[in-house]
Amino acid sequence: NITAKQYAAGQLTMKNYKCLATLYGKESAWNYKAVGNLTGTHRVYGIPQGKSIYLSTLNGYEQIQWGLAYIGNRYGTACAALDHWRKYNWH
Repeated sequence: NITAKQYAAGQLTMKNYKCLATLYGKESAWNYKAVGNLTGTHRVYGIPQGKSIYLSTLNGYEQIQWGLAYIGNRYGTACAALDHWRKYNWH
């Protein structure tokens, strides 16, 4: 078995994987059971810390797929998502 990090690395260029590793390391520490924004208006779930509670029902690989699709649709690349996170502290 490969880890969620290894799975993500296989989906991206090395440059974008490094950006994703930084982003997800800061957001969830790559914990697929992570729940964040506990004091905010909505909770966020899983490795990608998405707003959808659906993420809490997925395994790490499925969360990576969801997160990469989200990043691709919203930012284009993991590095663009990380740049946004650095600017606004969310992605």
